[in-house]
Amino acid sequence: MDCKDRLEAYLREMQGPFEIRHRPRAVTAQEVAASEHLPGKMLAKTGMVLADGKIVMLALPDPFQVDMDKAGTVLGVGEVRLA
Repeated sequence: MDCKDRLEAYLREMQGPFEIRHRPRAVTAQEVAASEHLPGKMLAKTGMVLADGKIVMLALPDPFQVDMDKAGTVLGVGEVRLA
C-alpha cells in the first residue's frame, strides 16, 4: 500500500472529510496553489517532527515555519525536532 492509499484509509477510518483532486505534478505548495488559482496562504503544508521520540505530522499554512518551542508546548512534550 503506497502513501496515498494509507492516507486515504486513515482519513476514512477517522471519518475526516477529504476530496481527491488530480493536478499536474508540483513540488512546492506555492506551485500547487498557483495550479488551483489560490493564494499560497490558503494552502496547508505538512511538517514531520519527532516529539519526545515519536513521529508527529503537523499541518500549517504554507508561508509559516514550525516553531519548535511552540510545537512542544502545544504537543505537551519536552523535545521537538525535525524528523
